Formats: sequence, structure tokens, C-alpha cells
Amino acid sequence: MGLLTILRSTGGTLTDGDVGLAQIYLLRGWKRVALSGGPDAAIQAADRLRRRFVVVHSDSREDFVSYMDLSTFGTIAFARLTAAGQVLEIYGPAPRMVSGFAAEHREMVLALDRVLIKYHHTVIAGDRALHQVIAWSTPSAYDPKLFDRVLGGFRERPGPLPIVRDTPLVEVPADYQVH
Repeated sequence: MGLLTILRSTGGTLTDGDVGLAQIYLLRGWKRVALSGGPDAAIQAADRLRRRFVVVHSDSREDFVSYMDLSTFGTIAFARLTAAGQVLEIYGPAPRMVSGFAAEHREMVLALDRVLIKYHHTVIAGDRALHQVIAWSTPSAYDPKLFDRVLGGFRERPGPLPIVRDTPLVEVPADYQVH
């Protein structure tokens, strides 16, 4: 019930409540939900009839070192997503644009508890945040064109730009240094 209370719905649009970094327009048949056991995200929705799901997770740029880029963020986010199961197929990364922002897209098939799940994973380099739009279903319900339409409903919410500290890259000395 917790996530349902922080989400606000305006017509077919879900926003991430007080966080205020992202919103997504939901297609007909999709509804906001609180998913258990899935990725933790402020925006969660499902087309339960067709067993399709989407989450939007946004991290303020203020929370990253200044040299975090889209490719590195995508690699880290994808590794976290795949850590829970056995990866059977990977497609990507492929560059794309989402809502006017640079993005990287990957698809994969993952075996989780002996069930196959197909993911449509996109990371987006917004002005205010780094976002992930993660859609998934079983392979029999997977529709990449539909998930592309869901992704097309993503928007970064307007607001003040975060303060990103200029973080120098520091070389950490090894435990043992040879002199």
C-alpha cells in the first residue's frame, strides 16, 4: 500500500510523487500497481490481463560523481537487473532517443526461479536525473512494439537542475605498493 499512496494519477499519467523527476503516460488497460519482488521504483504499472509490467526508476544526477555517463550507468543498472537470475539472451546496447534525451536500450531473456522473463530495459540521460524504464513479461506475452509505445510515454518532469559536484577521479593506492 505504501507506493500506492505516494503515486498521483492524472488521467493516464503517473508521476513519481514528491520525488518529482519523472512521469509516464499509461496506455489503455495499464494501471498503477505496487509490485512485490520486482525492481524498487516510484512508478510501477501493469497490464495484468496480458501479464506485462513496467517500472520507472529515477536517480537524481546530484547522487552521482560528475563523470558518470550514460554508458557506465547503463552497464551498472543492467548488471544489477541481471544479478537475480541466469541470463540466456542479450540484445544491445543500442543507442536511441527518448523524449529528446540520449538513451541506451537492451533486451534480454532471464531465467528467474525456472520462469523465463523477457526484459525491455532502457536507461535515459535526463537533465535532472538518470532514469531506467524497465518493462517485462513472459516471452509469450512480450511485444517490443507495445513496450516501445510505453517507453514513448516517458517524460522527465520539469524542475530545477541538480547541483552536480565536480568530482575528481582519485586513484586509490593498492594495499601493497612496490618501491
